[in-house]
Amino acid sequence: MLSPKRRVWPDDTPEGAQGVCPAGVQAATMSEDGARVALVCLGGVVAVGPPDGPMRALGTQLGERLGATAIRFTPDGEALIIGGEGGVLRALDLQTGLERQHIQTSLGAIRRLQISQDGAVVAALGVRG
Repeated sequence: MLSPKRRVWPDDTPEGAQGVCPAGVQAATMSEDGARVALVCLGGVVAVGPPDGPMRALGTQLGERLGATAIRFTPDGEALIIGGEGGVLRALDLQTGLERQHIQTSLGAIRRLQISQDGAVVAALGVRG
């Protein structure tokens, strides 16, 4: 159970999820240090920001194109790994908003992602295994 001092993110404030994701959130993650959150909104916006501050949109239709179902920060905090409906894994550069890498898997829709501490290995779980 959550402590009364904790809050659930994303919240419904204009500065938070509601401001960038008026239709709702499709996938969300938090950096290991808790300093940033990232989300993919219904409608395709990918946004990053502090949990208690304004979000910065990386692309207006990026998430829709990616078909995002799972996201995770890389350990160095420089990229997001995004798993998609078609079993695609993409590395998205957080500075430029551009795709760094694209890997097609046979896993089907990606549901969970884990990344090794050194960032060298990405483990993905899809609907097909």
